[in-house]
Amino acid sequence: MQVSLKAGAKDGEIDAVLKVIDERPTKFSMSFDNIAGAGTVFGARYNDLASE
Repeated sequence: MQVSLKAGAKDGEIDAVLKVIDERPTKFSMSFDNIAGAGTVFGARYNDLASE
């Protein structure tokens, strides 16, 4: 979402333009963990939130 504000045509007015782009909702996360000792554990997760 993007909002743009600019001075209006009359004194005291503000024009606002709101742009909304429809996108497929997704969520992606990654983590690294070396607490276990010798090896580093890597995890990744991807969620296609549109299918939930």
